[in-house]
Amino acid sequence: MATDDKPTNGDETVVWSASALKSMRAAIADPPRERTEDEKEYIKAVRSAVLREDHVEAPPTEEFLRLGGKRLYAVTTIASSERYGGKRTVIVCSTFARAKEIVETNEADIAEMAYFFAVIEAVAADWLYYYLDEKYWYVWDGSWKDGKYRPIEKPEMFAGLTNIGDVG
Repeated sequence: MATDDKPTNGDETVVWSASALKSMRAAIADPPRERTEDEKEYIKAVRSAVLREDHVEAPPTEEFLRLGGKRLYAVTTIASSERYGGKRTVIVCSTFARAKEIVETNEADIAEMAYFFAVIEAVAADWLYYYLDEKYWYVWDGSWKDGKYRPIEKPEMFAGLTNIGDVG
């Protein structure tokens, strides 16, 4: 242990998010718990995700431009349930390009071996209750060692859902 009682990994202090700790506890539960129906639906949605070629930033609406709006981009990762870490907004970016880079490179391990879905959601900066219908969905593809987030169509299980990360 480090002198400040935080776990260490060699020379670096390891910092765990609450959601990562939830996921780890659920994964190593003894005895293992049966998956809930919602967790099973989530896994079904992951397996049936429809891949797409790429995500390209949508242009802002004329109204948004006329009113001087500024978009921010929330990156939210979604696990199968609260037991596995729930959903968490890992960053809010000032550009779509930066948000996309974080997701597509799994920067700082945002997947954390539990978050099969990631979504970039545009939000209007400094505006109350202004909804931007602009989301870019991803699914984890491959092993945790060498996989990556790939662009997908919006999963059916999230139809009608807005404010994914509760930031918009």
